[in-house]
Amino acid sequence: MTLWKPDDSPLIRNGMLAGTAVACIPIALGVLGLIGWSLDNFYLTSIHPDLVPANPLTNVCQVIAGATLLLLIRDSAGLKKTVLAAASLLVAIGLMRLLDYFTGWNFPLDQVLFREKVYAAPLGPNHMAPNTALNFILLGSAFALAVSRNQRARHSSQILSLLVAFISFLGMLGYLFHFASLYQISDHTPMALPAILGFLFAAMGSLCLHPQSGPASLFFSDSTGGFMARRLLPVAVLAPTLAAWIFLEAQSSGRLDALTGMARLTFANILIASLAIYSASQRLHNGDRKRVQAEEEVRLLNASLQDQAKRLAAANKGLESFSYSVSHDLRSPLTHVHGYAEMLALETAGKLEGKAARYLEVIQDETERMSTLIDDLLRFAKVERAELRMREISMQEVVEESIRRLDPEAEGRKVAWHVQSLPSVKADQPLMEQVMVNLLSNALKYSRKRPEVRVEIGFRADGAGLGVFYVRDNGIGFDMREAGRLFEAFQRMHSRSEYEGTGIGLANVRSIIERHGGKVWAESEPDKGATFFFSLPLA
Repeated sequence: MTLWKPDDSPLIRNGMLAGTAVACIPIALGVLGLIGWSLDNFYLTSIHPDLVPANPLTNVCQVIAGATLLLLIRDSAGLKKTVLAAASLLVAIGLMRLLDYFTGWNFPLDQVLFREKVYAAPLGPNHMAPNTALNFILLGSAFALAVSRNQRARHSSQILSLLVAFISFLGMLGYLFHFASLYQISDHTPMALPAILGFLFAAMGSLCLHPQSGPASLFFSDSTGGFMARRLLPVAVLAPTLAAWIFLEAQSSGRLDALTGMARLTFANILIASLAIYSASQRLHNGDRKRVQAEEEVRLLNASLQDQAKRLAAANKGLESFSYSVSHDLRSPLTHVHGYAEMLALETAGKLEGKAARYLEVIQDETERMSTLIDDLLRFAKVERAELRMREISMQEVVEESIRRLDPEAEGRKVAWHVQSLPSVKADQPLMEQVMVNLLSNALKYSRKRPEVRVEIGFRADGAGLGVFYVRDNGIGFDMREAGRLFEAFQRMHSRSEYEGTGIGLANVRSIIERHGGKVWAESEPDKGATFFFSLPLA
């Protein structure tokens, strides 16, 4: 199971991977601590023999915390009850230990495992420290809130995780600077160093659970603020800590006096901070230069697009002029040719024989075909330029009106129309009527050799806000290898001697449907009919 969504950024993916990695560290520390208690190995229980070992119950809780983190990272609904049970157990153990400390109630939970060894520890009876118990309460509460889908709950989960990290970091500083009050409350058992490390990593893993929300979202953001946080926060926290530790170690060994050490520490902090700020500023400067360059490229692109838009407008005007020329300048001589051909036919009726009569007949047929072709061209150009008047229309009514308009073509033939219940769409009604007339007319045309014509008009939903309509006939069909040129202008699958037409109808259908945001396609087999599909946005 993937830990991220496909559209997550690389930063978020890396954050989830980091969360998985650090979740394993508390488990490892807990298991090693339990092994250390079993083998009397102080390096496993306390890292150093002079330090207080982590209580066995603390080790068990570390394993539970790490395992709970791994379950949370999987983000599975089926694991929610398991996560809540584990989080509740951590909170309950922490509460009982605090009550034991501050009320005197006796809950000897931390004495169950390795009881004799716990009481015989070199630094005195070993118990779970109060601040350790508090951290388990905070961490368990953070895990319980992280399960929720509510953004406010996830935000609160990250706040609690930051509190765990803060308490643990204070303890780490106490160990580094030998300042016990930072990791020990009064005279109670101090927080063990392995417990501190486990809490730090567990808090980091908890912050990585939801990198797109809460305080952690800044650290995983692609923004300038996110970049600065990733660059400067680690330096601001770790660099002064490391420099101060080196200064104190050098001073305690006698190699450095207090005044000189303080001066060098101040200089080191200034140098580190300056380098970090310079590095971040340089990256931002380079990014800003790239942004300015990209804005200039966008400006040039916009200027180019505006120039192309002007050229396109000029081309459209040229097309309008061409349409006017076709409509008037070409039609006028064509009308004269057709008229004189008819007059010649009347004058020579019964006088022309053989080839001469055939020539005159061809002239008349071709002028009529050219007139039809001009009409189709004008209609195609009009469809391309027509302004869409989108509104909610009933496809049921569009189909019924189209069938009524085709009554003359169906007259004298046995035609069975099967119209399913069709929904409403958002479209231009006159153009939709043109689509249906073209498709239904083709169905009648290419089914004329059938004794009974069957035409089905149906609908199916595609689940993406679009409706798919289809027109199915029992005509002659076509070879799907030729389907690629079916919707191209002037492309015909059959000769004019078999079926009339100019090859413009289906090109009009494709143009209209694509302008409505849909698409058109066809399926067929030779002599087994054809089905034409088109999709439209539903109302």
